[in-house]
Amino acid sequence: MRKPEFDIMKGILIVLVVIGHTSIRLPYIDLFWFHMPTFFMITGYLSQRWVSFNDTAYLRHKAFQLLVPYLSYSILLFLFIGYSPLWKYMLKVFLGGTLNITPFSYPFWYVNTLLVALVAFGLIKQLTQSLQLLLIASLYLIVHLMTYWDFHPPVPWGIDNAMGALVFIYIGDKFKVYKTQKWHYSLLCVPVLFTFINKWGGVNYRINMASIEYNHLILDLLVPCIFAFAIYLLCMYLKKWKYITYFFSVLGHSSLTIYFTHAALLYVLAPLIGQPIAVACCLIAGALFQHIFTRFNITRTLFLGNMK
Repeated sequence: MRKPEFDIMKGILIVLVVIGHTSIRLPYIDLFWFHMPTFFMITGYLSQRWVSFNDTAYLRHKAFQLLVPYLSYSILLFLFIGYSPLWKYMLKVFLGGTLNITPFSYPFWYVNTLLVALVAFGLIKQLTQSLQLLLIASLYLIVHLMTYWDFHPPVPWGIDNAMGALVFIYIGDKFKVYKTQKWHYSLLCVPVLFTFINKWGGVNYRINMASIEYNHLILDLLVPCIFAFAIYLLCMYLKKWKYITYFFSVLGHSSLTIYFTHAALLYVLAPLIGQPIAVACCLIAGALFQHIFTRFNITRTLFLGNMK
């Protein structure tokens, strides 16, 4: 059964992702604290079936679903905004992850990382519960050591980013047993409290999954989780409102299309019309693209990764 609160969550989060890729800043809050970790947590929560090399049909399905749009958008955006030799651009595309950095492809690391993390998590799920926890904890420690030593070896396809992503997918998977209680809404004050402590208590907290910046063993788990949980509780309330649910659900259903297209649109539009209006245009255009792509078999295949 589809849960509308998660469609609303994805809608809110994709708005924050687009804003986060501009110079617009929310007072006292760094969106990188939680927007990408929460996307990975949602993946862990909503996934009822995991990639397995024993289930090649599902493995092909997930690979097709992510790789075909990745390649299609990469080719399309190069044709419209290409700025480097084709061979150099295609090398970046095939290396993927944070090695694929162009003015319009820098967010694509998420798609590469997601595929690697899903395959890896499928393998991890075959282990015992204790071994799963041990392996996830080890990966969590490794990404902190990489930040501490500023050791970011160039590896393809977001494999380095996937280590952090696996931690949050694991958390989302464990959240499946959660049942909402009325008193839990009192926990909405926790992210507000942290925001004030961070601002006036001299914490200066930072986390950035894309650049593998993990600075605090406790806060790097606590902060993304408390903000993700607060957004979840907010969405549980918002789903009572028909038009709010519809608006954010449309954005949520279009989130991957918006993700693929927003950097290119910001690159072109922001200098012309300003960042706030460009953000709105990115969201509207992405939702329109999603609607158009669903209407035709060829666009459903190329840009939505639909195998049917």
